[in-house]
Amino acid sequence: MKIPAIASLTTSALLFFCLSGARPTLAAEPLRTETTVWADRENEIAVHFVYGLTATRAGTVLAFAEARIGSGHDDTPHHLALKRSTDFGATWSETILVERSDGSFWATQGEPGRLECWANPAAVMERSSGRVFIFYALNEGAHNGKAMQRYTRNFYRYSDDDGRTWSPRVEITDLLNAKADGTPNRDGTGEWMRDANGFPCDHLGRAFHMPGPGHGLQLKDGRMVMPFWNRTAIGTEAGPVPREQRAYGLRILYSDDGGENWLTGPAFGEEVGPTESRLVELENGSLYLNARVDGAGNTMRRRAIFISKDRGMSWSFTGYDTEMPSYTNVDSGLLSVERGGRQVLLLSHSRDPRRRVGLTVSASLDGGKTWAVHQPLNDDGANYSDLVQLSDGTIGVIYGNGASAHDGFPVKFVRFNFEHLGL
Repeated sequence: MKIPAIASLTTSALLFFCLSGARPTLAAEPLRTETTVWADRENEIAVHFVYGLTATRAGTVLAFAEARIGSGHDDTPHHLALKRSTDFGATWSETILVERSDGSFWATQGEPGRLECWANPAAVMERSSGRVFIFYALNEGAHNGKAMQRYTRNFYRYSDDDGRTWSPRVEITDLLNAKADGTPNRDGTGEWMRDANGFPCDHLGRAFHMPGPGHGLQLKDGRMVMPFWNRTAIGTEAGPVPREQRAYGLRILYSDDGGENWLTGPAFGEEVGPTESRLVELENGSLYLNARVDGAGNTMRRRAIFISKDRGMSWSFTGYDTEMPSYTNVDSGLLSVERGGRQVLLLSHSRDPRRRVGLTVSASLDGGKTWAVHQPLNDDGANYSDLVQLSDGTIGVIYGNGASAHDGFPVKFVRFNFEHLGL
């Protein structure tokens, strides 16, 4: 039987690879899978919202969220919830409550019967030890039935067993109540400076501080960094405070000893008013921070970009990202990965200028200057999101599959590869 020439060539090539011990490199097929992390109303929770995501050294994926008990509002009681996956997001554990909104914390503060509003989980893993940190806030919540949200208290916990158990909470509120240069905001007698409501605050009278959300970063040299955003109260007894008067801005906490001690970086960004942010380390060693900016001054809904050339000790606002197509104000995931020896930045976001719909992952091949790829991942609800690289090199994105934070919706996890992005 005569073998066609092309088949003969293929057979010869395979024989060569077998005899030489080499393996042919075959292009991977595009991969996209989707699973549900939290079902709508799971465990009788009104909504799971505001997400943090990380992968451990062992490859376990940890997904964090606020478990909002009674409604989808920011100032109502929330648990801090976690699920684990050991199979790249194909299946998820039962919910682990890192913090419970059961009144136990406030009872220790002399306020029995008050339920906690645990908020804004943001994770980071320390490479050498494998220890996973989760930073979060305790939102004051409603005051006298009004959404004033005057202050937060801030904490972290850590896990040394892939998220199964967690350390006692460590309070870090004092680190955020700092002067512009990061030193404690105390007066000449050593007393904390206080805001108009009587709470310890930073140099701009801000007693409300939130991490991330999403995840922090460990630099190539080992420094760990966690971004925070800050503001004053959003309301008074007389009514809401206009956004322009809330002094929104950013600062980072950082650690150079594996997370044993955390220090405060300088305040920045007040001229723009950024809130939720993500950061990556660029190939040249600079830090690139991409932040949400709301308000009337940003009618095109652009992201603000800040650069640090000294490991986060000073920051420059470099402008709004006009290369990214406009999309509605929403928290977005940012991740740095490597593809073929070059850095690729990935940004997860909705793609509608007005509504939180259409989950998309965009890719930049030039450190965020331009965005070469915009890959749709769904066409319906898509609110907050976060990104992680899995141990097999694929990418995962967690997102809320709803157009409104106040409606019930499932939380989904999409796993995909570079080929799905066309890279």
